[in-house]
Amino acid sequence: MKLIISSLFLIGLAISCTPPKESPPKNQFRSIGDPFFTPDAPRLVQLKDIKIDHQPAAWGSYPKLAMDKGIHGDVLVEIWIDTSGRPIKAGALWGPLELQQAAVDYILRWKFRPYLNDGQSQSCRFRMLMPFRLRAGGDYQRFPSDMTY
Repeated sequence: MKLIISSLFLIGLAISCTPPKESPPKNQFRSIGDPFFTPDAPRLVQLKDIKIDHQPAAWGSYPKLAMDKGIHGDVLVEIWIDTSGRPIKAGALWGPLELQQAAVDYILRWKFRPYLNDGQSQSCRFRMLMPFRLRAGGDYQRFPSDMTY
């Protein structure tokens, strides 16, 4: 019995001595991270460094299930382009699940100019917010303003 009580005392002491977790300071941006990073991943560049050659019409890109449910909002997509500027890979990082695949399928139809680094064409990856809006829908799921991508 004495052993049980002293063990409980030690466990209680250990719990009470654990420092509290620090919460992030207010107004500090949270990062989406780099979930698609692999050792062979091309350089991550900013969208402002990418030039769009062709953006296809979006008609027919809205998923019927999302439309029926009134789901709309932002989808954050990461796009990988090759040295000619052709999209070769894309994935959704954030946004309503019902809209993510449509965003990926749509962005893969775009055309970009090659990314140039020191005058040399290079493959790269970048991130882009894609808004999906309905005239009459539920709450718009906006990408959080305290997050960076």
